Amino acid sequence: MCRHLTFVACAALLAGCSASPPGVPSSPAPATGPSRTSDSSTPTGLKRKDLIYISSAPHVYMFKFPSGAYIGKLSKTDYPQGLCTDSAGDVYVVDNITKRIGEYRHGALKPLRFLAYPGGYSDNYPTGCATDPTTGDLAVMHGEDLARTRDSSSYSDVWIYRHAKGKPSGYSIATFDYLDYLCYDDDGNLFVDGETRYLNFGLSELAKGKTTFVALTLDKKTIKKVAWPGAMQWNDGLLAVGDPAYPNNYIFRLSISGTTASFAGRTKLLSSYGLQEFAIQGDVVVATQDGAAAIWNYPAGRKPVTVLNQVYAGYGAVVSLGSR
Repeated sequence: MCRHLTFVACAALLAGCSASPPGVPSSPAPATGPSRTSDSSTPTGLKRKDLIYISSAPHVYMFKFPSGAYIGKLSKTDYPQGLCTDSAGDVYVVDNITKRIGEYRHGALKPLRFLAYPGGYSDNYPTGCATDPTTGDLAVMHGEDLARTRDSSSYSDVWIYRHAKGKPSGYSIATFDYLDYLCYDDDGNLFVDGETRYLNFGLSELAKGKTTFVALTLDKKTIKKVAWPGAMQWNDGLLAVGDPAYPNNYIFRLSISGTTASFAGRTKLLSSYGLQEFAIQGDVVVATQDGAAAIWNYPAGRKPVTVLNQVYAGYGAVVSLGSR
C-alpha cells in the first residue's frame, strides 16, 4: 500500500500498480459555504456544479458529483497527495515534492495561488491538509518518521496558516512516532491520528483556542477494531476514521466525549486495494485506494456503485459543492 511517504518511497510502490479494479479515497469534510469569487479559469457551468477531486500523482482529476463523469485535470501539479476544501468551495492541493500547497477556486483548472510549506530538513514532506470551518484556517501536516525529524530546529508536526494565508504557526505532537491524517470538526477542534511508539492506532486533539495537542483515550472496542490509522472526516457529529490495513477497508465511526473516543459503528467498503482518503457527502462516500477510486452508498458500503476509471493510484479525495 502506497502511504503518504516521500516521493522515492511512494514512486517505488506506484511503479508496481496496474490498471484499476474498484478502489476508494478519503478526505476532509466537504464544503458548504455559498459565496466564492469569480475566476476566469473556471470552465463555464462548473461554478454551480458539485465536484469530486481525486489526486493520483502527478495529476488531480475532477469529476462531476455524484455521477462520477470525468471533467479534466488541474494544472501545475507535480506530486499531489492530500486534498481539502474550505467553506467557499476552494480546493487545496498538498504537493509532496515541491513542498507547496496550491489553492484552486471551485471548478477552476488553474491555481489561484500557492502557499510555501516551511522547514528546511530533508524529510520535510507535506502530505495532508484540513480547513477550519469556523475560521478558514488551513492545517497542513507531514507523514514522515517523526523520530528522524524532531532533532531539526525547524521541526513541527502540524503547521496552521491563519485564514489560509501568510506564514504558518507550528505545533508538535509528542505521542506519535508517525503522523497519518488530520481533520477539523464543526467547532474548529483539530484531530490528528497516527502510530504510537508501539505501532498502535493513536488519536490526538488540538482543541479550539488551545496551543497543545492532547492524546485521546480510546475505548476497548476502538483499540480492538481499528488496526491502523487512516484518513478522517467529521460527519454527522461523529469522527469517521478509515482503516487502510487491507483487506479491512473499513470506515469506523467514533463518538468523541471530552478526551475519550468510543466506537460507534463501521462501514465495509469492498475492494481489491487498501483504503486511502475518503469524502462523505450525504448518503454516498467517495474513496481512493492504492489502485483505484470509486463511489459507494453510505453508510451501507459493500460494493461500489461507480468506479472512476481514470484513476490508477488514488490518494486524496474531496467533494466541493457548487454555489447555490
